[in-house]
Amino acid sequence: MKYSNIIITILVMILLSCGAYAETVKLGNTINITQGCAGSTYSNISQIKLNGQLISSSQIAMTATGGGSYAYAYTPPAIGEYYILTHCNENGVDINAPFSFTVSPSGYSPSGSNIGLFIIVALIIYSIAFIGFFGKNEWVCILGGMGMLALGIYTINNGIIIYKDFITNIFSWTTIGLGAFFALFTTVSLIQDNYN
Repeated sequence: MKYSNIIITILVMILLSCGAYAETVKLGNTINITQGCAGSTYSNISQIKLNGQLISSSQIAMTATGGGSYAYAYTPPAIGEYYILTHCNENGVDINAPFSFTVSPSGYSPSGSNIGLFIIVALIIYSIAFIGFFGKNEWVCILGGMGMLALGIYTINNGIIIYKDFITNIFSWTTIGLGAFFALFTTVSLIQDNYN
């Protein structure tokens, strides 16, 4: 029983460190928007939409990179789903090409299954800490408290999937506070019990 709790805690930490997906960009990072348009002397970004709302309709010139390709380094200003429409004139024919990507605080994909995974992981970590604390199992409580500390620090840095706002900060700091309380209180109690 004692070792199964340690294994569960380690598995939770591994799940929290799962990687990012290719079509998702971390907020503050630059993405290279490209368009192939051989036979054209120009290529422009004609529209930028964020979550379906038009945020720019001015013609932004893209830079020729050779071989009929054009590129533009774009730094997205906010979290959400971007749809960018590029425009060129290839051999006298107007060409519009879409380019889409998602921006999240951590660079992780904002799919619904990931939010479910986050909720499950948070519930497991909270359960371990509360069961250890109220069940008077010091080592389980210390591990749960350390897991809560790790979860809180992770969510401060990366947000919760696509969310990084005031509410996620409250969740993060509450998790850190409870985790620190559980881990420190139980450690002090364990030390006092061993010396008495």
